[in-house]
Amino acid sequence: KERCVKNLSIHSKIYIPMIVLFSFMFLAMFACLFWNIDKIEKRVLQDKAKQFELFAQEKLNAKFQISITNSIEIAQNKFVIDGLKNNDKSALKAELKNLTQNIKDSSDYKNIQIHVHTADIKSFIRSWNDKSGDDLSSFRHMIHTVKNDKKAVYGIEVGKTGLAIRGIAPIFNNDGENKEYIGSVEFIQSFESIVK
Repeated sequence: KERCVKNLSIHSKIYIPMIVLFSFMFLAMFACLFWNIDKIEKRVLQDKAKQFELFAQEKLNAKFQISITNSIEIAQNKFVIDGLKNNDKSALKAELKNLTQNIKDSSDYKNIQIHVHTADIKSFIRSWNDKSGDDLSSFRHMIHTVKNDKKAVYGIEVGKTGLAIRGIAPIFNNDGENKEYIGSVEFIQSFESIVK
């Protein structure tokens, strides 16, 4: 009996502290693992957020470039210049409809609109409806910039149809050496493809 108690006491002196030590080590490793998993998860989420931010910025920059290049191209279109110069909305409306349809058919950009403005910052013609003649000067600051600087601009601005990506280029009467500013053209895109 005494020998059994001595053996128990040796076992308890060796094994119980070892079991307690291993239990603490196991709990510490478990806590460390969860702490590291949480840190890794946060880092992965931060990396994903940065990737989405860069992706969205790249898409937005691509839309800016498309807006400005298309507005410059459309501003040099003979039908656009002649339609604005001669106040001929019917021929210009057909040309704008044709331009927007060609862009929609040959690209991923389906929600585009073209808006032509007069030199006094009024709506001349819209590709998406028949409303025209409304004064835009009180809230369309990018059109003012184009009129004053006679250079194309791009950006995000609120219009009558809401917030949109816009490229606006000046339209000049190409008769003679002196180019006369006769208005501007706006290439409008939505944010839909970026959101998707």
